[in-house]
Formats: sequence, structure tokens, C-alpha cells
Amino acid sequence: MTTDSWIQIVNGKAFDFENPSAFEWKADEIAHHLAGIPRFNGATVLPWYGSDHSILVSDNCSPEAAPWGLWHDGHEMITGDISSPIIKHFMNAYFNIFTYDCDVNIQHKFNIKVTPDILHEVVYIDAACLIAERNAFIHPSPMPWSVDAFADKLPPIENTTALQNGVGYHTHANRMERFLKKWKYLQSLAE
Repeated sequence: MTTDSWIQIVNGKAFDFENPSAFEWKADEIAHHLAGIPRFNGATVLPWYGSDHSILVSDNCSPEAAPWGLWHDGHEMITGDISSPIIKHFMNAYFNIFTYDCDVNIQHKFNIKVTPDILHEVVYIDAACLIAERNAFIHPSPMPWSVDAFADKLPPIENTTALQNGVGYHTHANRMERFLKKWKYLQSLAE
């Protein structure tokens, strides 16, 4: 491990970019990081975090897709919530490969079944939640977002309780706890 090939996570462990498959993913560490990462690069008028988004996605997925809906942004523990235009304009294909590898490792670690149908559902629910979050928490946009091009094809977001209650106002510890409780609930359904 070289001095510029790793980052430190909450518990003091190193995530080594030269050997990412050796990393031991832990639910409480991912929850901690997602609960502290603001959505939309912090451009929201009210607090809204990665853990809030993940729960919203999971809440709007079918029971089969809900576990991956909760964990779909787990890689953001390492990358942060990078907006799509930044990825498109400034990052190379390695970033997409890296996040894919992180996602696969998370799926294996937490025994999450992800079929092509589940992946498709979570991608669409994720995009629909992005629009709902944007409408709830961001000032009107001066121009269309890329997701607007297919907004009419996205499913409606039925469960908007979190959006209406301003969940982001909760403390970091509350957001972490909500994420971990949701995971325990989903695990109980699978037993």
C-alpha cells in the first residue's frame, strides 16, 4: 500500500485502492458514512443524506428488490455522492468498474440477491426517488436534468413519508440507526 492509494474510514481502517477486494465491508461502517454524506453535493434547502435516500429507495422497491435498494449506494462510503455530470465529464471508466466491484463485494458480504430484474427495478426506483428528492429539497433548476428525459417512464414514488417528515433533520446517530433498523427488518423478512 502506497501513501496515496488508500483512504481512512470511520473506525480507522484503511480502504486500499490497490487491493479493494481485501476490504471487510461492515454494515455499521457503511451506515455511518451514508448518514453523513449529503445528497446533491449539499445543494438541498433542507438536510437530506445518503442514508435517507437509500431508505427511500428501499421503501419503494418490491420486497425482492428492497435489500439491494437499501445497499445500492453502499460504495458511496468510499466515493461519496458524486453527481452524474461530474462522473460523465471528469472521471474515467475505471470509476464505474470500481463502483461495480464494490457493489458486487457488498452483495456477497450481505448475501443480497441481485438479478437483472432486481437491478432494473432498483435503477428505475433510484431515478424516480432522485426526481422526488429534487422536487422536495432543491430550488427549481435552471435547465433540465438528464433524468428528466425519461421521467415519464419512471414508476411513481408511493412511499413519501420520509420526504414529508424531513428525515434529514435527525441527528447523524438517528440516521445511522434508521438505516441499520431497516436492514435488520429486511433480514427478518428473508428468514
